[in-house]
Amino acid sequence: MQTLGRRDVQGVHKDARLPMKPYTNVVPKLLIGLDHGHLGLPLRTRRFAREGPYAAATELGWVVFGLVSGQSTTPSPRSCLLAVSMDDTMEKMVEDYFEMESFDGITLEDDYAVPPRRYEMAHRRLINVEKKLKPNGQLALEYDRIIKDYVSKGYARKLQQDEVAVTSDRLWYLPHFGVENPNKPGKVRLVFDAAAKVRGTSLNSALDKGPQHYQPLPAVLFHFREGAVGVCGDIKEMFHQVLIRPDDRCSQRFQ
Repeated sequence: MQTLGRRDVQGVHKDARLPMKPYTNVVPKLLIGLDHGHLGLPLRTRRFAREGPYAAATELGWVVFGLVSGQSTTPSPRSCLLAVSMDDTMEKMVEDYFEMESFDGITLEDDYAVPPRRYEMAHRRLINVEKKLKPNGQLALEYDRIIKDYVSKGYARKLQQDEVAVTSDRLWYLPHFGVENPNKPGKVRLVFDAAAKVRGTSLNSALDKGPQHYQPLPAVLFHFREGAVGVCGDIKEMFHQVLIRPDDRCSQRFQ
């Protein structure tokens, strides 16, 4: 909240005139990101004193900045915000959770041992999931229904014995677990943990990430002002319908 009055600059020059209307106790209504930083560039400036304040004309209007008359030069308190990716935080929480559940440290010394260890990691996690499902019959039935639904829709399929025996340096087994939404009783979402690590490597860390093509949120919100009615849509189970190349399908096995 800020206030700007004529007295803030009249103390410098007796006949100083503000090129903008004074305001009292105003708060920002719109935050402009760096992708529109050119809107804040000064087109011309006015200086009321050597040390300020200054007025700058921008594409958004006049802006006054700098010290004003009677303003204390004592630094005001500052707050710092540490921004952490929610994706990384969630992955770490899930990883720590299952590490606490199993206490099974694995040390790999030979590269040829990596594929079996990937299977063992996923199998151990599956045992933990089954232990949680055993006392909750309703949750177990829903979990089973989801897996069968994936198979019936073609999102997943059961491998033949000869396919299971095939080995590859891309072979990876994905652990999975169920997440319940307290706001939607009885609804379970199946999560495949691509952040699970074996010898410091996870499926996520081995993927080549391409450029982000999604629209920034402000751009999406601004589009809702273009017409009288805003329409949005969603693709149901979109990620399960992404076609995976045959050579890469062995990296997304699960038990």
